[in-house]
Amino acid sequence: MSFRNKALLVANDLRIVWSILKNDGTLKAGQKCKVTIEVSSVCNLKCPLCPTGTGKTKRQNRFMPGRIFDRIVEVTRPVTDGYILSMWGEPALHPELDKLIEKIYPHPVWIAANLNYKQSIAETMARWDNLHVICAVDTLVPSEYEAYRVGGDYKVMLRNLDILAAGKCHTYPQFLVEAGKNSDMYDIFAREHNIPTENVIIKIKRENFTLNPSGASAAGTCHAPYSGIYFNSDGEMVPCCNDVGNDLVMAHIDHIDLDAIVGRSDLARVRRLLAKDKNNFPSCGQCKGETFWNTRLPVYKDYLAKVLFHSGKKSPQKMPFREPAGQKTTGE
Repeated sequence: MSFRNKALLVANDLRIVWSILKNDGTLKAGQKCKVTIEVSSVCNLKCPLCPTGTGKTKRQNRFMPGRIFDRIVEVTRPVTDGYILSMWGEPALHPELDKLIEKIYPHPVWIAANLNYKQSIAETMARWDNLHVICAVDTLVPSEYEAYRVGGDYKVMLRNLDILAAGKCHTYPQFLVEAGKNSDMYDIFAREHNIPTENVIIKIKRENFTLNPSGASAAGTCHAPYSGIYFNSDGEMVPCCNDVGNDLVMAHIDHIDLDAIVGRSDLARVRRLLAKDKNNFPSCGQCKGETFWNTRLPVYKDYLAKVLFHSGKKSPQKMPFREPAGQKTTGE
């Protein structure tokens, strides 16, 4: 990524920080963000810590209709610097995923994928040079895989991973690792599959579903609706990608425009309340809150460590540096 593009990203993040500190519930002029669209709440696996696999989601179990997708893209296009097409379903199963990506090309597109499907789906994904795929490899031990990805097949996942790695898309193998047990073996795995080692994503393995509302609520705040715009598969605007309940539906895309998203009073109120105390809303449950300080700042920390100290250590991360709209992604 060029110095100019990095400077644009920093400037945009500073706008987000100003919005958070001011906390009037509005998005600032000139601010760009990722738009998350849950194109599928359908999944072919039954993972024990996933609300889809355990039936905890309140929305319909379906693929997003093209009309709703088109409306979201139309409304949010002026403020997006890219799209994320994942929440709690498997986006690659959407029968028109190829057409959806074509509609938002050349914007960067991110999806999370379990890769447990037929080869032709992986081949379709592999041809898009604007597509970034976070691949749930999870473990280096095949016998451990199905305990977390119930119904999954490690060999099928690896086959499709290799198809993506050989294609035009950008491939990010993600591993679930116990705290403090990072290893160079994940980089070795990446090299064996012709994937850049900087694309390896390490994620702390959870023991419990963090959004479970039955336990004691965790204290915290949430900045997610300041840094992103989110729509579930029903076309409802929600404050974050973790929302699986129905008490935090902000508005349906058919009833809002961009001005409403940016600053309508009822939507602004949700942002303000979450930034003060996420537990103003019961469905936030045990989630610790998606704050700017625990999501974006670690990315800067890792980047500075790499530049200043040539550190190869990877801390848990969600996503590498983002590309601004209109720039061809390189995966670097």
